[in-house]
Amino acid sequence: GAKSTDIVITPLDTEKASHQSIRRYIDNLYDCYLDYLDMWPFLKSVSKRLDIGSFNIQRYVKGEHFKAVHAERMSLASSHRVLAWMTYLNNVEEGGSTLFPHYNLEIKPKRGKTLIWPAEWTHAHCGDVVKKGSKYIITGWMHFPPVKQ
Repeated sequence: GAKSTDIVITPLDTEKASHQSIRRYIDNLYDCYLDYLDMWPFLKSVSKRLDIGSFNIQRYVKGEHFKAVHAERMSLASSHRVLAWMTYLNNVEEGGSTLFPHYNLEIKPKRGKTLIWPAEWTHAHCGDVVKKGSKYIITGWMHFPPVKQ
């Protein structure tokens, strides 16, 4: 299971003066998304836009992790998710990697490194135990906009 300390940020929070650094981060994340679209142009035909809902800032201290291999779209409740995103907010002394077992891929936490990946089962992943220090991330999803009635 998961063991972390989480702070949930809603999109309306980013409009507050006290959250301007988060607003700037979201603007930079958008630039990363545009870069991702350049790498995967088919996505441009999937949806004219994707939204970001509530997202999390998380802290994992020594011994904590998200151990279970999981995907970000695993039920009807999360079926609107298209992409997952995460930025490492610090360098981790030891452990804390993000593992994508289907690809035998290990991403070591490095401050500022941003990952964007499909929310599907094809990109199931888990977190390695933080062995020394702490791990801070900001993470969430890009999803289909609400259907207009």
